[in-house]
Amino acid sequence: MGKRIYNLEQVKKSFEENGYQLLSKEYINNITRLDFICPNNHHGAISWKNFKKGNRCQECYGNKKYDFLKVKKIFEDAKYQLISTEVDYENNKSNLKFICDQGHHGEMRLNGFLTGYRCIECAGLQKYTYEEVKDFFEKEGYELLSTEYQNTGSELAVVCPMEHKYSVRFGSFVRGNRCQECYHVNRTGKDRPLKDQPQHTYDTVKMAFEQRGYKLISEEYINKRSKLKFICPSGHSGEISFNSFNKGHECKKCGYISAGKKISGKNHYCWEEDREALANKKRHIAKCRAALFNTLKAFGIKKKGRTEKLVGYSFEDFTHRMETSFIWESLENRIYSLDHVFPITAFIEIGIKDVKIINSLKNLRPLSRHDNYVKNDECELEDLEMWLGLKGIEPYKTKLGI
Repeated sequence: MGKRIYNLEQVKKSFEENGYQLLSKEYINNITRLDFICPNNHHGAISWKNFKKGNRCQECYGNKKYDFLKVKKIFEDAKYQLISTEVDYENNKSNLKFICDQGHHGEMRLNGFLTGYRCIECAGLQKYTYEEVKDFFEKEGYELLSTEYQNTGSELAVVCPMEHKYSVRFGSFVRGNRCQECYHVNRTGKDRPLKDQPQHTYDTVKMAFEQRGYKLISEEYINKRSKLKFICPSGHSGEISFNSFNKGHECKKCGYISAGKKISGKNHYCWEEDREALANKKRHIAKCRAALFNTLKAFGIKKKGRTEKLVGYSFEDFTHRMETSFIWESLENRIYSLDHVFPITAFIEIGIKDVKIINSLKNLRPLSRHDNYVKNDECELEDLEMWLGLKGIEPYKTKLGI
């Protein structure tokens, strides 16, 4: 089948369907640039080939080349002093040197600055040496036990001034997070119970069962999640954890009899009336799990553990990220394809295998199926390296095993 030939009327109709006004009066071929006015009244030019691929107004997407005076004003409006000269500026991917409003020297691309990135030293994301990290802890009265420092996201073993041992990320410590044990003592006046230490004794558990007319059969209590055998007031035998019993759960057989049927559907205590919201929730969970599965599959790794633990955030956080995206309201029937802003293949290319980084919320966004198909797996490795740099990650060190 030969290539389809378009005429001016067909091209003009397509522009108008997307809210664009076509100014050119002649259509030659699909690589000839056509003048237009976008929905935001920006003037521009684009080839029909690129317009069909989904490319749109560069000024709307922040890709337009600004003149140097405009660039300087953008930095000054943010109270930054631009050090680079007009000779150093070629396009929005040129590294520009600046001094931030706190006096820190740095450099950044204009496209990064326009998308909200700022001085990495102010954000506490600059690459520290081990000695700098150690000095920072010691100034706060903490002792650093770890003998190696990778980046602001790596766990470090420390001892607080009250001699509590625990682990903390340096990025969290810089933001003010301190020893949780000390916090609990200051707030309650009591030591925090150890995770493996039961908060109830066998006698207190037995008393709780008896107060509700139950007879406790088990002779040992391990923790609140261990199953305990009992006989209910109606004579039914069963098992239940003390955690569930404390929440008000009772004998299942009694519950079936009182309800006249199994507790399911609208009779279930977890029933959600808003079925549409529930369907959206399940759809989001499926998308989150699929993104993790595809990442693990790319590395030939089997999933070992819960999704929320592996990606480092909850399904509620994922749902909030999707539904607060600027494109969410424009999606038809809320049907979307989950897109990695920087694709998995790009991370593989520079040696990053951390699923928490690849599937971080800032690297995920909803797109329509068409837009996701058009985007494919394309990305600029320089943009990815800059994004990783802002997180304190040095990709090629990971690749070389350093």
